[in-house]
Amino acid sequence: MPRSLDAGAWSRLLACMRVWFWLKAVGTAAFMWLFFVGYFHLLRHPTQPPIVMPLTVLDRWIGFQSWALWPYVSLWVYVAVPPALMPSLRTLIRYGWWIGALCVAGLACSSVSFELSRTKGSIKPTRPNHSEPLA
Repeated sequence: MPRSLDAGAWSRLLACMRVWFWLKAVGTAAFMWLFFVGYFHLLRHPTQPPIVMPLTVLDRWIGFQSWALWPYVSLWVYVAVPPALMPSLRTLIRYGWWIGALCVAGLACSSVSFELSRTKGSIKPTRPNHSEPLA
């Protein structure tokens, strides 16, 4: 495998990015917008009271790292790369269906109410205002 891309490889990459450029750009933005509409709707209207998760040993060991915001923000760049490199409309549409199904599955899993055991040592759900635990 060559260490760097030759001129032909770069021209093929750029050609893939130019094919259906506006559909890719608008489609990526629309998919992300629709996903976040559903995501924020679930955050504002949970199907069950939120659960406060206890800190783990790893959480205490690592702690909050402000520099970690940059890899998180880079989501807006790297999410656009796969559709930008799709070589044809057919593969772009197939990718769109699969990524749409993945988004719907993720949102569906987030909206499902899971029963928690009430045994000793288990995590008990609390009300959103944390004023009183559920019975």
